[in-house]
Amino acid sequence: MEPLKESNTRIRYLTVAEESALREAASKRYPYLADIICAACSTGLRRDELFSLKKVDVDLRLNLVHVLDGKGGKARTVPLDPSGEARRILESRILNPTSEYIFPSPQTDDKMTGVDRSLLTICRETGIEPVTLHVLRHTFGTRLVAAGVDMRTVQQLMGHGKIQTTMRYVHLVDANTHTAVAKLSQYAEDVSKPDDRPNAASDFQLQIIEQMNTLAGNVAVLAQRIGRLIERNGSESQ
Repeated sequence: MEPLKESNTRIRYLTVAEESALREAASKRYPYLADIICAACSTGLRRDELFSLKKVDVDLRLNLVHVLDGKGGKARTVPLDPSGEARRILESRILNPTSEYIFPSPQTDDKMTGVDRSLLTICRETGIEPVTLHVLRHTFGTRLVAAGVDMRTVQQLMGHGKIQTTMRYVHLVDANTHTAVAKLSQYAEDVSKPDDRPNAASDFQLQIIEQMNTLAGNVAVLAQRIGRLIERNGSESQ
């Protein structure tokens, strides 16, 4: 089966809910895949970096994953959240005595060659748009930017050779545009709340009308008094 090809028109990433649904579905059919999904979303490792990862590459004392042969032959180090699920998964897999690999093939215990078929299966079961392992990597990068991590650090963690590659994630989570849209949504919500205060607008209008009526009445009374004064002064001068 040929790996799914990704679209060049947009960056696909998983929401937290989608990740949770995929992991839950995978845990019932392919437990190893559930672990891969979590690890990939938490480290951003590429497909071959995941499959090539060995026990000796994971330092649980310092909570680090060492990628010794990344894209272009470049090495990098990715930290693990000490209290995160990914660290727990890696720790449990290190205890597996049958293979030197963290994510070995479930059939041979040798290096994994692919998970496309099983990944497609759980996507269909959950009704989630089909994803690739690279989508899980995009998920890691997108979440870093969304959390406010600076671009150079994201570039380092992702293993990007050029900062321009990292910058692709920025437009997805631009804080200013999200804030602007949030304000617009809040405005729309505020002006569409007549049900919460059904008489608020009408009460305000009634108050204005009452004040205008009172003012008009006062003006009329004052005009009458001025008219009487004028008449009185006119009669006295005759």
